[in-house]
Amino acid sequence: EAKLDAAEAYGTLNMGAGFAFFVRPDQAAETVAIAKQCGIEAWVAGSVEAGRKRAIIEPLGVTYDADDLKLR
Repeated sequence: EAKLDAAEAYGTLNMGAGFAFFVRPDQAAETVAIAKQCGIEAWVAGSVEAGRKRAIIEPLGVTYDADDLKLR
């Protein structure tokens, strides 16, 4: 309805998954399994890597660099 592209929509609106756990990579599958056993939809959404501060939404081809991630 707002006619926003993906970069503007995700940067402006609350387009998040809701709640996130940050766990070691070797604990990710078990964390998802435990959540599902509790009736909570869960998935591995990404990873944290060393390097410059940025967020990448690969399926949409959207990248936010450090300056883009500031509160709007």
